[in-house]
Amino acid sequence: MLWVITSYKTAYNTSRGIETINMLFKGQLYHLLKSSAVNIKYFIERQFNLPTPTYEF
Repeated sequence: MLWVITSYKTAYNTSRGIETINMLFKGQLYHLLKSSAVNIKYFIERQFNLPTPTYEF
């Protein structure tokens, strides 16, 4: 039964990701239209729950 839950969650995240990226490319995310590339990067990190990398100079 656990594989059903995991499979559903993976399918949901995949479809959510595809729709988000399509909306981003079409310009349908109006609050990001005039934003900088850094803001778009932060939006994608938050949307997909990605860790923000730490940069060492």
